[in-house]
Amino acid sequence: MKITLEQLPGQLKQTLAPIYLITGDEPLLVEESSLYLRKVAAQQGFSDRKFLAVTPSFNWQETLYDSQHLDLFHDKTILELQLNSDKLGRSGGEILQKYAQQPTVDTLLILRCGKIDSATQKTKWFTAIETNGVVLQIWPITRAQLPSWLQRRLQRSHLQLENASIELLADFVEGNLLAAKQIITKLNLMYGEGVITPEQVQTVLIDSAQFDIFALVDSCLRFDTPRALNIFSHLTADNTAPVLILWALIKDIRILAQVAFAKQQNKNINDLWLKLGVWKQRQTLLQQHLKNFTYAQYLKLLTLGGEIDCMVKGANPGNSEQSLQQLIIEFSRLK
Repeated sequence: MKITLEQLPGQLKQTLAPIYLITGDEPLLVEESSLYLRKVAAQQGFSDRKFLAVTPSFNWQETLYDSQHLDLFHDKTILELQLNSDKLGRSGGEILQKYAQQPTVDTLLILRCGKIDSATQKTKWFTAIETNGVVLQIWPITRAQLPSWLQRRLQRSHLQLENASIELLADFVEGNLLAAKQIITKLNLMYGEGVITPEQVQTVLIDSAQFDIFALVDSCLRFDTPRALNIFSHLTADNTAPVLILWALIKDIRILAQVAFAKQQNKNINDLWLKLGVWKQRQTLLQQHLKNFTYAQYLKLLTLGGEIDCMVKGANPGNSEQSLQQLIIEFSRLK
């Protein structure tokens, strides 16, 4: 039979099939499904496990049959095979088909594979597994499904995040579920169980970036456009989420806009720095930028940032990477 990931726990409560084929392009979900299967099997007496990668020279006959008859008193065994391709060749396909039709009683066979095409699903070996075992099809998590998936993972770790923080996390991982798992683990280790603030989420996300986003912002504040663009190229090459780069830039631009407006109104800005959470050491860098920009110019940057945010979220057409580059140039250009 064919089942989905959500149906796996229910299927295992009914019976443990002799063969499971786990197929999909989500490495984390494939690995976790295999782990869950092994856990259930262990509870039913499968105490031994063998894991093998299927190479072009792989001996299907010896693996599935000959080794099983060496010891009449062998323990119940989980035989887990990682397929590098869904093309097994004629010999491999025939042996696997024969095995699927008459599987070994004390062996649980788990086959792991990437996405299987429609042609392979019509082969005799695939049909034999579908008839006598279970085909677990793991579908990719779409962007629309990702916040709900993250929410469930967070609940399992006893963490609570605001919806805005979950959306930020979803934009950052961009479908990389393994990265999402690592970030959730890091949040748990750093802050423990309970409510996680947006600031704590942002701290972990920035720390997870492979190149320092703060260095990009500081380069803009110092009017060092070449260095800022160089850092930006590293960030994009490392697949850093555009929404995170945008957040870091807009955070300081918004602060500068508020201080520039206060200066325009001839107000004392000393208390405003503290209210905005800017420590004294950083005030010097921001004040240098304020000497060369006006409130109106900061508003233009914020408007551009809003347009980029809509591009990143798919609400507006346009190239978010090119627009981010434009924002960096405008922000770091000495007037």
